[in-house]
Amino acid sequence: MQYVAVFVPTALADFSAKIGQLRKCEITMKSIAATSGKTSGKTSGKTSGKTSGKTTVQRSMRWNIVNKNLSPGFTVRETLGRKVATIERYLVHFPHDTLYLQVVLEKLVKKAIYTVRFTLRTPSNILHTEKSGKDLIGAIDQASAALEREVESLKTELRGKYRWSGPEDRVRLGEKEALVFAKPEEFGGGPQTDEEMMADLLTVHHMALLAHARRKVRVAEFKGWLPKDAVDARDVLDEIARKCLNAPELKPANLSEELWFYRLISEEIKRLRQAFADVQVASPTQAGIAEQAPQEDGRVAGARRPQAGMGQADQSEGVVFLAQISGLSVAVSESALSERELISALEHESRFWPADEQEVFGLHYLSGFDAAEIALITGRPAEEVISRVEDRLRVFLRDTGR
Repeated sequence: MQYVAVFVPTALADFSAKIGQLRKCEITMKSIAATSGKTSGKTSGKTSGKTSGKTTVQRSMRWNIVNKNLSPGFTVRETLGRKVATIERYLVHFPHDTLYLQVVLEKLVKKAIYTVRFTLRTPSNILHTEKSGKDLIGAIDQASAALEREVESLKTELRGKYRWSGPEDRVRLGEKEALVFAKPEEFGGGPQTDEEMMADLLTVHHMALLAHARRKVRVAEFKGWLPKDAVDARDVLDEIARKCLNAPELKPANLSEELWFYRLISEEIKRLRQAFADVQVASPTQAGIAEQAPQEDGRVAGARRPQAGMGQADQSEGVVFLAQISGLSVAVSESALSERELISALEHESRFWPADEQEVFGLHYLSGFDAAEIALITGRPAEEVISRVEDRLRVFLRDTGR
């Protein structure tokens, strides 16, 4: 019986170029890093010296204009440039290479009304504002003011979270930023639709999501919830990307896009587990057989593709992990394991923990989410579980000399 096809997502042959972009992101991480470097080169000017003990760095945010039924003149473009510079002041402590602003200007010819839409991609969210009116400049003013309020609200939510207290963030907070007048990208450049903005955000988080999906698959295999090597984490991400791109309106209002991605991974793994359980009930003697004919790509259905591009995710997890355990009051030995060795050892040890503790370990100590965020992802309170995991970590770190 060929059960694997029942519960393993296939490579989406007709999936759009955006999923190809996600796959390319993993295979060619070096080129993406180089592209990021070029982007940083475009958005970061020369250091202009030190003022009051802070290095002054010139930066500008990447943005574009999408026109529908109109061609904006000099006054409109100049107004937009000033508005973008103002919005940037609210984003000064965000990594600039993770930001992108899309401005859509649309004229409804029959009604003689202008609609202005601002869509801002941040590291964790996609913010939208939209205003309409008979005066284009007035609509731009209203939409930009609404976006400023959205950004302020987001900053209040994020203030104090681990993402803004890491080494790179402390360096950035120590810099005095000089805003530069930012010109929009050339006509047709940058994301043109909401779907492309979502695809870009998926690309930004691809490696972290892949590492999390791999952990979830490994745990499910060890627990016997999935057969070994039957599910590929990248197939899981394909399905997540398909859902996000085809139906972004399904995102719960209380979740950021980033939290939604992680919830969807959990839901997809649960779906695969249930499908495998159904197969076991239907034919228990055949449930462990996974011999399949090769697919078009030469891969046996359900078999894992060659693993690639894990180094960057591992490095990121190491930084987050060290930041998260810093408050456990455990002495650190010079002969301690490296971050990667320590994480690998803990992942092996955590296989014997209860399922809720395994999940919290990955989400809190490796992905860096706090208790409130984990509760939104899992649908369960997390404070008490985090406390139990902390106790386990203290014992483990003492035993390993960490």
